[in-house]
Amino acid sequence: LARLDAEVVDSLAIAELGRLIIETDHGVAIVRASFRALPRAVATRIVIAAVRRVSVAMDGDSRELTTERITAVVEAAGGRTGSLIQLPYGVDVRVDREVLVFMPRSAGDVEW
Repeated sequence: LARLDAEVVDSLAIAELGRLIIETDHGVAIVRASFRALPRAVATRIVIAAVRRVSVAMDGDSRELTTERITAVVEAAGGRTGSLIQLPYGVDVRVDREVLVFMPRSAGDVEW
């Protein structure tokens, strides 16, 4: 039953990805207001997907992307502008006024 539930949540997250993620030259951005409106289970999967899109170091294994780190990103969507969250796999998440910006750590000085 849990596996079926996970499959449904995964499907919902995939459907939302196309609507929420904005591909850029330096990473991806997610509109904060839309992201905050998502069910938490869907939001966590979108964080993982965004990290996968940006990271050059993350292969299929996402064990270092712990629940605590994912939760920090989800909660930051409702937090202060200007925050920076450093995730494993060389990914930074910056909280801008309208978007969460997922970028490779080396792209941290890029303006959006």
